[in-house]
Amino acid sequence: MIDPGAQPTRRSRTRTLIFALIALVLALSAAEGVLRLLDLGTVPEDRMYTDTYDVRYRLRPGAPNPCPGQEDRINYQGTRGPEFKQDKPTGVQRILCLGDSTTFGWGLSADQTYPAQLQRMIDQIKPGAFEVINGGIPGTNNYQQILFFEELAHRWTPDVVIWRVGPNGRDDIIRYRRLRRSILGRGVLTLRDGLSHSRLYRVLRWAIKPAQRGPTLPPNPEHLEEIRDDYRADLAAIKDLSERYGFVSIWVHPPQQDQVEFGRSWLAEHPDAGRAEFEAYFAPRDSETIEFVQSNGFHYVAPLYDFVLNDDDEGLFVDPGHPGETGQRICAQLVLETLRLPVVLDF
Repeated sequence: MIDPGAQPTRRSRTRTLIFALIALVLALSAAEGVLRLLDLGTVPEDRMYTDTYDVRYRLRPGAPNPCPGQEDRINYQGTRGPEFKQDKPTGVQRILCLGDSTTFGWGLSADQTYPAQLQRMIDQIKPGAFEVINGGIPGTNNYQQILFFEELAHRWTPDVVIWRVGPNGRDDIIRYRRLRRSILGRGVLTLRDGLSHSRLYRVLRWAIKPAQRGPTLPPNPEHLEEIRDDYRADLAAIKDLSERYGFVSIWVHPPQQDQVEFGRSWLAEHPDAGRAEFEAYFAPRDSETIEFVQSNGFHYVAPLYDFVLNDDDEGLFVDPGHPGETGQRICAQLVLETLRLPVVLDF
């Protein structure tokens, strides 16, 4: 027999739950409204980047330079350097430089970066015929640069794309790639994308855990094999993009300060060695990329030997991980030599 007093109790609990949910929604909406009305609720990096919790983050168009001490602003296409139109001018060939803070030119003025120096070198040979775009985004790796190209940069129709060599061991990128492999994971990413438009959500997220944006991190030993597999997938994706959009791919591998110091020590022990012997010794450190590049008819620029021979220590680096104006110029000169090959642009 059903207890007649039980039904009102259930109704009462249901009403209480509904009212509690409505109250919660109204409270959250009010908090969101207040944050927007008072223009509050932005986190420090929102001024410079779109959303650093999303591995697809970009430089915010028109934003200040994220590097302290640099006064130039990001242009309205979201890259560093002069303004340019999305549609490529008739008769002009475009060179897109993708990469991380090295390509961006961390610690340098805009005209000291290798894309800017490359532009000036080319203009001395063939003025007005080429446009060099600095697509470097600090803290990114090849996978993020592929996403950037697929979602935006392909619209700029580059004839050449220069890639900054290297995988990245960041845990947030590994988690993101895992989520993209399943329907449920893609649903989680879609939900997260929606929530990211809320200032309240972004503030709470930042308060709990600051974003993991920054330079390439040492690989997590637990993920080494997965990182290698992902990097192979990135190389294959770049090959596919090159064929689909019809651009030439060039890989450039600027060294870090400790690599240059080790290279100098090696040359001191092998004084009769030349470039060929030097590069044969150091090439295995990036053998997978070199093998991929050579087997697919792409091009690889390794400036380590030229850094080692240069004695302008102050100009080579601004810090242990970022080339200075001299180091950037070396990269630009070697890229120019590659561009002038008959199988590339031949100008």
